[in-house]
Amino acid sequence: MGHRQGEPNVGGYAPSTMPSNTPRTRAEIERFFSGLVMVPPYRGAAPRLTSAGLWDCEDPETAESDGSRSFYVGVARKPPSAAPPVAKLTVEELRIDVGELVWRRSAEGSGAIEVAFARTGSEKWVLMRLIDDPDRRVSVFSRFEWDCFLDGVRNGEFDGTAS
Repeated sequence: MGHRQGEPNVGGYAPSTMPSNTPRTRAEIERFFSGLVMVPPYRGAAPRLTSAGLWDCEDPETAESDGSRSFYVGVARKPPSAAPPVAKLTVEELRIDVGELVWRRSAEGSGAIEVAFARTGSEKWVLMRLIDDPDRRVSVFSRFEWDCFLDGVRNGEFDGTAS
């Protein structure tokens, strides 16, 4: 089964009995390193995401002769910062009137959530609240944070089935 360059090749994994994994493109993996300081994959290399065969290799010219370009590898660390972590934004700080939004309910009953989408200027936000929270507190997520969360849900990362 062929695949387009830049897209994950999942054909070989479909009939496999190996534990499940989540094939991702290079761009999909690179987003996990956003805002972090990448570590060089081997001595003398520029810091970057690379194929598994180049990670910690002794000779980059021959390192990938075994077909080890199948997986991307990266290591990163938090950037040094004198500033404290930035607190999550609130609907009050964003001046979003939650009463004006259309809320979508996940289900009925205890533990269900409601989600609404808002825009402030050019920024898009996803708001979430628990239905049974008496204070009706609202959590605010950037569109990037929300997309990462949904990607994890689609891939079973929160239901105990992912490895």
